[in-house]
Amino acid sequence: MPDPKKPWKILNQKVVFRNPFLKLRVDNILGPDGKERSVNVTNSGHSNIIIPIDGSGLFYLVCQWRHPRNYYSWEFPGGRRDGQETSVETAKRELLEETGLSAKSLEVLGSLDLLSGLSENSYDILLAHEVRKIRKITDNEDGIQEVKAVTITELLSMIGSEIKNAQSIAALMLYLRNQML
Repeated sequence: MPDPKKPWKILNQKVVFRNPFLKLRVDNILGPDGKERSVNVTNSGHSNIIIPIDGSGLFYLVCQWRHPRNYYSWEFPGGRRDGQETSVETAKRELLEETGLSAKSLEVLGSLDLLSGLSENSYDILLAHEVRKIRKITDNEDGIQEVKAVTITELLSMIGSEIKNAQSIAALMLYLRNQML
C-alpha cells in the first residue's frame, strides 16, 4: 500500500486543446519518489452504456463504424450526456436515437472508469428492461449500420472477435455480476 504521507501532488495544469467534444490537459505532478512527471489527461464528458434486454431475454447490440480503429464494432448503445441530463435521461435519448428502442424501465447498475490512466471520465452502466421497437433509425449521425438481438450465449461468443469494445465487455461483466449476486 502506498504511503499516505507521500501522495502524488499536482504542481500545475495547462489545457492544451479544447473543442466541444474533448479537452486535453497536461498536468505536471510530483510523485511520491520526489520525481516530477508530465501526464496527459483527457476529458470527453460523462457517458452512458445501455444494456437493452427485451421481454424474452434477448440483448440488443449496435454495429457502429469506429474510425480510429478502421472497422465496424458490435457494442451496446450509449453516448455522452447533453448539458444537465441525468444518466436515465441520457440513456432514454441514446437508446431511442441509436436503436429505435424504448424501455419499460431503466436501472443504473453502476459506474466505471474510462481509461483511468489517461482520462478523468467515467461512464454509467444502465440496464434497459423490456425494450421494444418504437421507430426505425434513419440517417444516424453516429455511423450505426445495424441493430441486432442476440441471446446471452451468442453475446458471450462474440467477445474478442465481433465485440472488441472494452466498455461493452465491462458493462456486460457488471450485469453478470449483478445477476450472480
